[in-house]
Amino acid sequence: MKSQTLDSLILLIFPIALLAVTFYKAEFSRLCIGQESEPTRDGRDFLTQSRMIRASACIFIILHHLVQTVTSYGYVYKGPITLLNYMGYLFTALFFFFSGFGLIVSFYSKPDYLDHFFSRRILSVLIPFWVANLAGIVIEVVKGLGTPSSYLKELVGLTLINGNGWFIIEIVLLYCAFYLFFRFLKNKDLALTLMLLTVLFIIVASFLRGHDLDSGDSRWFRGEWWYNSTIAFAFGMLYGRFKDSWDSFFEKSYKIVTALCGVAFLLVFSQSIYTNNHRGYYHELSFHGQRDALLTLLIQTITCLLFSLLVLLINRRLTIGNKPLKFISSMSLEIFLIHGFFVSMIFGGKNYPDPIFFLAVLISSFILAYLLSLADSYLLDKAKELLTKLQNNDKRKKMLVTVLLAAVLFLAVIALFSGRRFILAKSEYEDELVTLRNADVGDEVRFGHFDTDTLLPGAERLTWIVIDRKGNSLRLLSKYGIAGSFYNQKHEEISWRDSDLYALLNSEDSTQAFSRYEVRILSEDPGTKETISLLTVDDAKELFATDKDRELEITSAALANGTNENQKSKYNEWDMKGYRTSWWWLKGSDTPSVYAPIVTEDGEILEDKKVVNKPSGAIRPVIWVTLPSDN
Repeated sequence: MKSQTLDSLILLIFPIALLAVTFYKAEFSRLCIGQESEPTRDGRDFLTQSRMIRASACIFIILHHLVQTVTSYGYVYKGPITLLNYMGYLFTALFFFFSGFGLIVSFYSKPDYLDHFFSRRILSVLIPFWVANLAGIVIEVVKGLGTPSSYLKELVGLTLINGNGWFIIEIVLLYCAFYLFFRFLKNKDLALTLMLLTVLFIIVASFLRGHDLDSGDSRWFRGEWWYNSTIAFAFGMLYGRFKDSWDSFFEKSYKIVTALCGVAFLLVFSQSIYTNNHRGYYHELSFHGQRDALLTLLIQTITCLLFSLLVLLINRRLTIGNKPLKFISSMSLEIFLIHGFFVSMIFGGKNYPDPIFFLAVLISSFILAYLLSLADSYLLDKAKELLTKLQNNDKRKKMLVTVLLAAVLFLAVIALFSGRRFILAKSEYEDELVTLRNADVGDEVRFGHFDTDTLLPGAERLTWIVIDRKGNSLRLLSKYGIAGSFYNQKHEEISWRDSDLYALLNSEDSTQAFSRYEVRILSEDPGTKETISLLTVDDAKELFATDKDRELEITSAALANGTNENQKSKYNEWDMKGYRTSWWWLKGSDTPSVYAPIVTEDGEILEDKKVVNKPSGAIRPVIWVTLPSDN
């Protein structure tokens, strides 16, 4: 116990040391961020100040991730440093704020700013991103992890080798949008408005996408870290656009505004901790889930804005800058990108004392980041030289940059939505094979694509439950009700094989849910010779221990397409949890009947109560796959 207390006290050395480095040689002044006409004695203008602040924020983000690891995201108390578990998004907000602010100020102060935008803004973050990804892949190869197809996806960023790369994906998309709006729209306030709407769209769309609970990969725009600090980008742009008015107001009421902002931040931040602990973002699993997630987002949004404003106000009177911070700022992006490798892949899971773990991650991150920064600088210079050769005149230059940035946005949309299915069909199939080979009865796997989410274009990956395995053959049951239909359109005595539902499941439309690679391993049911089918009554009795286990959640797309929805059941108040459930069809016999078997919303099996032409019953398909030999 004493050892744990001592470790907790020792951990405080890290944030205290960082604060000491941050404010070493700090000076009181009347410097205003963005005021270039009156630099301080050492020439620390607003660009230098933003770099210094981001350098400090970068190290605080590392400490945040380290604290998350040793405290199990706040569940294990490690003394006062546990507070950093709840502050990561605030330091990320500073990166967003200064990025948005820098774009606007640079655009209005540098007439040719957009002419060099691709090399100065886009490549300056993409090259470090790709180099960091390559370093992570080398670590995977050494540890015997991954596959050639996964390496390719990780290198370009389609799959993030560590979660910290999300910031680069998002900031590049925002940069591309900024360039296109401000290059082609004469009304710059309209361009700014469209940028603000773009930020809002990212926040709302990412919030609605939720988390990817079926995959261990870090996927684009899935998780609250993609959007809970993005609002600061919009704030930075607004401050940059109306800086003179903001500055005038701040100067007139500095003490009052700063005091109110500080008090408001402390109050809202304390509330954000409570909300995060008692409500949170995982609305896929929580009671009143989406409402709780929205409340958490609103409070954290206010906290982000207040924190950014408070740092801005403090920096108006207190400027920071010294050699250690300058050194960190020269490689802050590399540190941000690669420290996750040491937190999880290299030192994670080891039984090190917490202080040793902190020290090992920080030292290793600094060494590797410095080496990568040298490589990044070299590659960026070469890339700029190549662009210079290609850009023979202004017209060609503008056209080249426009095409490149438009292509980035287009490929991002394709990768995010339906095009991903076709572009990555083979690599996804290879990943599916690995999962299926190691799957046991009861495991969840992903196989095929189907429209399950009304908020997203295209088809999403299907989740299945392994319900039987015979050697290399696996029987899979859809986890969700993915569509709705009648058993047979006409009210007549009909057998299973003559029903419209049988024809639908075994039609070409249904098999289109699987790629050309996946179709190769689809196999017929050994007993019935059907490719896609339903559970029988006996299956439903044997596979589920209780009626409650048979209750079926349906997808939002199934609901939108008319599948029956039940607001509550005998066991659950589904509407309160944000779930949608339905009764679902079972496979009937070959004896013609006007009734077909179902599982009710309460999970009960009824064999002769539902007429065959009853519409909107949920479909829960069953398939067999036979894996190819390892040879």
